[in-house]
Amino acid sequence: AWGAILGVVSNLISAAVGGSKLFVPEYDASGTPVPPDIGVVPLGILIAVGLVFFVFYILFAVRRCHDFSASGWWNLLLLVPVANLAFLLFLWLKPGDAGANAYGPPRVTPGWEKVVGIIGAVLIVIGLAVTIGSGVTAFLAASSGGG
Repeated sequence: AWGAILGVVSNLISAAVGGSKLFVPEYDASGTPVPPDIGVVPLGILIAVGLVFFVFYILFAVRRCHDFSASGWWNLLLLVPVANLAFLLFLWLKPGDAGANAYGPPRVTPGWEKVVGIIGAVLIVIGLAVTIGSGVTAFLAASSGGG
């Protein structure tokens, strides 16, 4: 749930300072890609916000590992390509320990956190569908000579 909240807030801050220019390609009249220019201050804000939210994501991932009696050091797998995807899926799907473990008793999840977690999961699925859909559309356009 907290990851979903952090994701929405970081995306709103990114959009407010013009971060979308980094991910949306622009072209000049001849069709040549133009490098993004968002300025030094907005870029600094994006980097600072990214670092702050990165720390929070790591803290939440460590707490999630502690939910099922695993060391927080397992989060180093998030730095390994492909293994990071499998580990994220594992973190999302692995249930926590029913009783107390070496890291303490299980935390009671308030109802609103469950709702935010479900909304976050739905947004992840929608984001993946949009990303895959736009990739397929771009591929089809390029393969048919239209792009």
